Amino acid sequence: MSLIWTIILTVLIFGALIFVHELGHYLVARSFGIGIREFAIGMGPKLFSWKGKKNVFSLRAFPIGGFVDTVGEMSSDTEPSPEDEGKTPFNTKPLWQRFLVVLAGPFMNVVIGLLVMAVIVVSQPILASTIIASFSEDSYSTSNLVYVTESFGDFEKGDIILSVNGEKVTAEDGIEAFEKTVGSSPVNKIEVVRKNSDSIKKELTLKGVSVPTEFLSLNEQGYIVFTQATEQFEKGDIILKANGAEIKNGQTLESFIETYGSKNLDSLVLLRENGNYFFENVSLDYSKLAVSDSLEINDKVLSVEGDKIRVYTDLSYAVMNKGSEPVSMTVLRGEETVKLENVIFPKFAQSGIVFGECDFKLYRQEKTFSAVAYNAVFQSLTTLRMTVESLIDTFRGRYGIEALSGPVGIGSAVGEAAKSSSPVSSIMSLLATVSLSLGIANLLPLPVLDGGRLLLFIIEAVRRKPLSEKVEQTLMAASMLLVLGLMAIIMFKDIVNLF
Repeated sequence: MSLIWTIILTVLIFGALIFVHELGHYLVARSFGIGIREFAIGMGPKLFSWKGKKNVFSLRAFPIGGFVDTVGEMSSDTEPSPEDEGKTPFNTKPLWQRFLVVLAGPFMNVVIGLLVMAVIVVSQPILASTIIASFSEDSYSTSNLVYVTESFGDFEKGDIILSVNGEKVTAEDGIEAFEKTVGSSPVNKIEVVRKNSDSIKKELTLKGVSVPTEFLSLNEQGYIVFTQATEQFEKGDIILKANGAEIKNGQTLESFIETYGSKNLDSLVLLRENGNYFFENVSLDYSKLAVSDSLEINDKVLSVEGDKIRVYTDLSYAVMNKGSEPVSMTVLRGEETVKLENVIFPKFAQSGIVFGECDFKLYRQEKTFSAVAYNAVFQSLTTLRMTVESLIDTFRGRYGIEALSGPVGIGSAVGEAAKSSSPVSSIMSLLATVSLSLGIANLLPLPVLDGGRLLLFIIEAVRRKPLSEKVEQTLMAASMLLVLGLMAIIMFKDIVNLF
């Protein structure tokens, strides 16, 4: 999709979501007989407007918001103009009516997001169950893996021991049997897999090696990489240094080969993604090791870390959100309900955050009317829950500013969705996510947002009188600066990420 069409589609999506939001405010205000001056989509100067029976409708230049201008909405709005003659001011209405008018905007965005998600579910050609059908070849969750529960020596918490002295290890019979097999003396060679929140890449230094130049290429960033695995190198290894000299992006492959290709190098530093660690002559502290329980084919997953699993969206989200650490699970195995402890899943990192990853496939579910209705409801509710929890995790510090997106970032996501194999479904899914996010974010307790207005109403109900005009204006100005500052930072970050 061209840049122009991406921009147009992004503007239409934002316009639709803003319209729905403001329509919620407008309809509830009208139903309570509150006087309205203008219903506007967009901000800034008017592009065009028309006068209806009750108020003016307008389209403004910048598609970054909208508003419903009600008579007497602000505490300073005490002098009605001639055009307001006969219109009932907002601030004369009962508190519960004002509360519902403000709540209606975010509520409409949440409802639309849930409805779009329901449409996506209904239109899906297949439905996934929560019953495990098969595992990937390198699955972790189907194996009894030995892992580190507390850092010691060269080992870090979460390390998974894959092999001992070149032999792949699992521990179906428990940690005691594993200890008896391996013994208490130092182990010649142990291979572990380690993925942590700082990075999923590591630097690796090789001594006294020669480079098979026929397997070298330049990647998209201009770094020299290996295109094929060999005895000492893995596909995707990036060369950082050769004999202590930095190999920067942009160096030509020809000059590197000319300088280093025919030599036996004293040292070669590589950057290896998802590389496993090898430790030699190390002793194991078995008190700090544990064995994971394992899933089996035909297990029906009932819960993950206490969260009930109703539909496959619950399962994929639970594993993604909590599977960066060993998790407890409850499954139905045959006729028996089985509690599993410390099930391990593979991990991946995105924007500096580590997530768990499902390493199994699920059986299809028969697409009956009841199954579709059930999935439409609970997949939609799970999406809402994901949105709320993501916002909470952002304030807790789990996600940084890089995980947030503004109009530019969403526009980029729209472009990617349009290029996908199922563009309509991808764009609809993005529309649902943005609509839910917009509705939930608007409930934040900042006076410039709907949530802040609702908080002021609650304070008014407790005090039995509103805050003073001066206090409200100060809170409004401070929150406006905060929101504009955050928007500017996010927009700058999104623009930088485009290049």
